[in-house]
Amino acid sequence: MQYVGIVILLIEYFAWAFMTIAYKSVAAAIASVICSVAGALLWRGILGMLYDNVLFIGLSKRMSTHNPLVTAKKEQIDRINIALLVFNSVLLLAQVRAFNGIQSICMLIANVIWMCVTVSGVIMRRRTKTVVPVIEKRRARDYIGLIVLIVIACLLTYDANWRQFKWDGFLYYMSAHNINVCSISSTAIYGHIAQSFGVIVGSVAAITHAVMWALQLCNFFALVIMIVYSYKMMQYLLEKYGNIRLTGWQLGLLSSVCAFSPFYLGMVNYYSLDYYLMCFAPMFVYYLLTNEWGLTCVAGCIFVFTKEPAVIFYAGCVLGQFIVEIVKYVHTKRNAERKNVIVYALTSAKNYYLALPLIIWILTYKLLGPWSAGDGGLVWDVDYVIEKLKCLYVLNFGWLFVVLIVLGIVCAIVKSRLHVADCEWLVPILLGTLCATCFSCLFKTVNHPRYVDAVPWTLYIVALVVVVRLLSPVSHHLWQGVAVILAGLMLVSMYVTIDMVSLGVMDSVNVGTRRLIRTMEAPLGDGSIYNKQMLGLEHVMNEAFAEAVENGSTVIMPNVGDSEYYFDGTAYYGVRVDDVYYQTEYWDDKKGVRHQAATDAIQDYVYGSEKFDGYEDITAYTPIQVCMTGKNASMAQIDEYLKDCVNNATASEDRVYTIIYINDDIQPQAKNLCDELEVCGETEYNYRGWTLHAVTGAM
Repeated sequence: MQYVGIVILLIEYFAWAFMTIAYKSVAAAIASVICSVAGALLWRGILGMLYDNVLFIGLSKRMSTHNPLVTAKKEQIDRINIALLVFNSVLLLAQVRAFNGIQSICMLIANVIWMCVTVSGVIMRRRTKTVVPVIEKRRARDYIGLIVLIVIACLLTYDANWRQFKWDGFLYYMSAHNINVCSISSTAIYGHIAQSFGVIVGSVAAITHAVMWALQLCNFFALVIMIVYSYKMMQYLLEKYGNIRLTGWQLGLLSSVCAFSPFYLGMVNYYSLDYYLMCFAPMFVYYLLTNEWGLTCVAGCIFVFTKEPAVIFYAGCVLGQFIVEIVKYVHTKRNAERKNVIVYALTSAKNYYLALPLIIWILTYKLLGPWSAGDGGLVWDVDYVIEKLKCLYVLNFGWLFVVLIVLGIVCAIVKSRLHVADCEWLVPILLGTLCATCFSCLFKTVNHPRYVDAVPWTLYIVALVVVVRLLSPVSHHLWQGVAVILAGLMLVSMYVTIDMVSLGVMDSVNVGTRRLIRTMEAPLGDGSIYNKQMLGLEHVMNEAFAEAVENGSTVIMPNVGDSEYYFDGTAYYGVRVDDVYYQTEYWDDKKGVRHQAATDAIQDYVYGSEKFDGYEDITAYTPIQVCMTGKNASMAQIDEYLKDCVNNATASEDRVYTIIYINDDIQPQAKNLCDELEVCGETEYNYRGWTLHAVTGAM
């Protein structure tokens, strides 16, 4: 029975592959349904072995023993069955609300069959009394700390400017409108092998008919996954390797350090594949360390399909765990039996389960090819390596956790509290982190601060476990005080950069009364998104746009590096003429916010639906002509273009311009443009430390 699960996963993968091309061939559609039915029947067979006293009598009797290992496997399968029931319920609802031809027919048939099988498993599970707990169950009140933390996180998730689809988040947002969960290639969002993002967001978007809400809900779901498994991870590691049993409130306090991190709660309002990679890593690592390899396989499949770097971290962690298992096997066996280590490795079902996510990922890579939406390659560049290491181990107090880990290990060695058996959990985590670090440094691409994979989380977990284990024998108040300080630093850093080390070693740009770190050459944009601080930019821009709309102005936004993408972050539909990029944006008079388009770009235009997200009157959108200028642009050039434009509302003899700019790099260019205007007004806008200037004038 142990290998049946592998067969089911492979069969269902090929069912999805056939479903992808079902619109081209009836044979592919039939093959998809056959594979789905076969997988469902095999799963029904596994459930029958577990719970049915009539079918599979021999196996059923063996599986009904009270052996803890057998019971553990039964609990894993039971949890997987519940997860399958929820997953298929969501898919079923999504397909009912977003019917799109023969692919949806295949998916509906598969979902109905799987729903019947999983429901039957739940019914059988309720009837049987053979399952006994493996470990002592915690009471519900023991999780009050976790529940309170999730509620606080939910409240802190809200931001008045959360609906900000800019820079890469805007590109992912646009791509999310075209997701079809029936297709492997369609869920490869924005050229990445990222089917987890595609299926989760695509399903929720199909149900809600609102992509913007789907992205926010799914980001919050990913955040909750991270919080829950960080909580469970610290509970497991401290109880097993430190013999320390903490209360729910204490575990909640430790988990808040992870939850309040700028990389997690601080980036929940931005939209990228990297966020899912960071949030789903704890789930996979937890099941790997707890030796629940059935659940590890499922969590691993979800994790490796978040984004390509996840495969590197996954492979490193699995290899580390494999090394630990082999060393333990050799250590516990007599000399005569040690030669069987290769046989042990090849015959262990666990190893095949752990390898399966990698196999499926490679199959997908062969089918779809590598990342096709950008540039990147293996290059040795010392300057790039240094910049990457700053992002990985310095930014957002990362250096502080590194210091805590080093000091904790040194103190443990000095005090003789460091035992090899108590450190085996570190091997897979550290090896996975090392692999991710090497890949991140050697694969040269744009240096976004969100490209940190699971490194911040591993720093938090290792540092917290080391601190608690080291200080617990002295006083619980000591480590709790450290945890409160760390959580406080994370909470403040989520909104504003206070890490003086990061500000000292990394480039930054003044945005008013505060400084914004940048990890790329040009300011603003994805290279400056590492907490919620960037959300304040849209607030002051909306204020400036409101006045520009009232004046009937054409908005001019000077940029750095001749790229229209560095300031506005939403350039998508416009046209470039010489050194000026022109586009039309839209102003919502009711809510006082700007949009990239008057149709489906920000509203809930999903799968051909013409239904808008709460906007019944499209005339509420006022078109605004926006010009993003390079360093050599002139007002005369802009004015001449608008004069010749056909069907342009601003093309009149009395054109009014509003130049919006931020200090520092952009200021000289803005001043040159202002010198060509007959200035009639200057306004300064301030919000959360951001300072934005708007100069209004006419030619």
